[in-house]
Amino acid sequence: MCFWEDDYFGIEEPDLPSGANHGLTIREARANFSVFSACSPGMVKNVLPPDQRSKYVHVARAVGSNSNVRRHLRTGVADMKSEEAAIREVIEHWARATREGRHDDVLANHLDDLVIFDVLPPMRYESAAKYRESWDEWQPDAQGEMRFELEDLSISAGDDVGFAFGLLQCGGALPNGKTFRDTVRITFCLKKLGGKWKVAHQHVSKPFWQG
Repeated sequence: MCFWEDDYFGIEEPDLPSGANHGLTIREARANFSVFSACSPGMVKNVLPPDQRSKYVHVARAVGSNSNVRRHLRTGVADMKSEEAAIREVIEHWARATREGRHDDVLANHLDDLVIFDVLPPMRYESAAKYRESWDEWQPDAQGEMRFELEDLSISAGDDVGFAFGLLQCGGALPNGKTFRDTVRITFCLKKLGGKWKVAHQHVSKPFWQG
């Protein structure tokens, strides 16, 4: 109604400048409201005219102490970091199983009906089973443990959806003694089901340079 942006802290500390409101304190905003019907003169154009406010019911909001608010925010951040760590472990498990040649474990945290875009044809795989069936056709016959290292992995997690992206350093040695090495881009979209993060989409790609 007054166009004050709630930043959780100013209500109980009325003289604390609000960063969300360009340094305005809530005491100043209240004084402005009594004169301009808005938290500041510049916000008059955005607020509900006084003669229309009677159409709405005002319900006062219960406000806890700032310490409770800050504790709640800290808990939320800690929970988010915990979820991001869980997603990281899912992706690191994928990389570790691939690197060690444990093919039955590579897709252990992937949904059965996920969609995969890979760096090699075909354009898309529409199930984990179809993707698994294709491995013998294109995986290099590397000797020993392959290089399959995550790099610059960035992760974000919500309550039940998360995503991650970064780079993947690949490489190994072939039976003829030659070595190969490549860098590709990776993106993962995940869903949290039954308390566990599962990969719903995986995208591996690299730039295509036109000559």
